[in-house]
Amino acid sequence: MLEKHLLRVYSDLALTPDNLPAYAERVFDFAMANPDLMRLMAWSNLENQANPAGRTDVHAEKVAELAKAQDNGDLNATFPPAFLLTTVMTLATAWTAANPFGLSLNPDAAKDAKALRKNIIEVVKMISRADPP
Repeated sequence: MLEKHLLRVYSDLALTPDNLPAYAERVFDFAMANPDLMRLMAWSNLENQANPAGRTDVHAEKVAELAKAQDNGDLNATFPPAFLLTTVMTLATAWTAANPFGLSLNPDAAKDAKALRKNIIEVVKMISRADPP
């Protein structure tokens, strides 16, 4: 079941290395609209199940895309690309069952999804811009 849904996620949520804030926004919207899938992912992680087929390959492709954008100067190279991808995904899913902090420590934030989305986008802009302040 998880593999089926993750394959859909991979095709629906294409990475945009040149616009990580927009990618974070799409991941956030998807995660908030699919709480059952996020719970399934959390359960899978708790059971230490192996990654579904293709997940590792898709992740490696995304990391390579980010590395290329960093090499081209289109993306902040302060952080390793794998760390950057993990950070963006973590921020975008922080207020779902897949993350132990957002909902449990700050449940009121999820009541205003527009403000939460805006804050996530702004943080991703800060960490991904090619010319950090």
